Amino acid sequence: MKRGRGLILLLVAMCAALGCTQYRPAKVILFVGDGMGLAQREAARLAAYGPAGRLAMDQLDQISLITTYSASALTTDSAAGATSWATGHKTTNKFLSVGPDSVSLKTILEYARDAGYGTGLVTSTTLSHATPAAFAAHVSDRGAEAQIAEQLLATHAQVMLGGGRAFWNPRSAPGSQRQDERDLLAEARAAGYEVVQNAAELARIDLRQPHRLLGLFADGHLPFRYDRQNDQVPELAAMTRTAIEILDHQERGFFLMVEGGRIDHACHDNDANRAIWEAIAFDEAVAEGIAYARRKNDTLVIVVADHETGGMSVSTGCYSGFPRIPRQGAFPEHGLRLDSLLCISWTTKGHSGIPVIAGALGPGSQHFRGIKENIDLFPIMMETLALQP
Repeated sequence: MKRGRGLILLLVAMCAALGCTQYRPAKVILFVGDGMGLAQREAARLAAYGPAGRLAMDQLDQISLITTYSASALTTDSAAGATSWATGHKTTNKFLSVGPDSVSLKTILEYARDAGYGTGLVTSTTLSHATPAAFAAHVSDRGAEAQIAEQLLATHAQVMLGGGRAFWNPRSAPGSQRQDERDLLAEARAAGYEVVQNAAELARIDLRQPHRLLGLFADGHLPFRYDRQNDQVPELAAMTRTAIEILDHQERGFFLMVEGGRIDHACHDNDANRAIWEAIAFDEAVAEGIAYARRKNDTLVIVVADHETGGMSVSTGCYSGFPRIPRQGAFPEHGLRLDSLLCISWTTKGHSGIPVIAGALGPGSQHFRGIKENIDLFPIMMETLALQP
């Protein structure tokens, strides 16, 4: 086995030196800050590092402005927004990787899987929530999470980490949200997945070996970082690091989507404290991807939002001069009223239709210039992975 893997690596190196592409390792890590507009990024930067500081995602110097409208509305929802990246097609709000006619659209994760790449989905929401689901499920109702969980399992992504255990457990299990007795966790184990359900179990994974890994760390969404009382739920950065190290065993390359999904939820509540802490946690996950990409030189890292949530703004009207935010390391002190310190205001509890920023580095990042449609990310990622639709 080791001799075979060494031969493959030698062929990959020789082919890369000769300029051929069929054996060129290629990787894409798509980071999605759900609901994260420019104001959410700026608030996180100011809270964590101050006016002169920089987030990890600020290292991505290839930048585009991305329009976000869906096939049915000027203001997209997360399902249609994620479908645009996953398939290269706009669709109706609440639809997941089906067109407005409800016909299934093949996703980049499915193309990558069929071509022998590693594939992964990581999120702080339920795995069956709109953004991760768009890469592996095909339904006309994003709310059908029990059905989506079945499709996630059937798609066989190599690594899946997030919440939503209630949609995988049989109806008779405490807290289950299923209407039948299917035990998807048992089915996952039978299909070869190692199943983990807390941070300690995740930390014990032997990353020196390839895995098929399913991690479900809460019945519903993972708790907001601001509210966490213990370390039983892994941080998004730890899940990202684990997924990358497992997928790195794939000589062909991999596609990985990582979502900071609870930024959106906090912004729906106009809750600046939780939104900012979620954005900082998301940025730590981005830092893991950037560090990997800089080591490998074969990885396209993209950071984008599906839409902005809350119509958030950051101003100086609440104070004179710069806000002085007490910090504990890289974090604002717990319990601070960041909404007052940063003079944050809101215009809605829903989504807004304004464009969002996409930043990129690595092979393919040169395409991230000017104004683009959200569907334009799909062909860029497909080209980077040398995939043909």
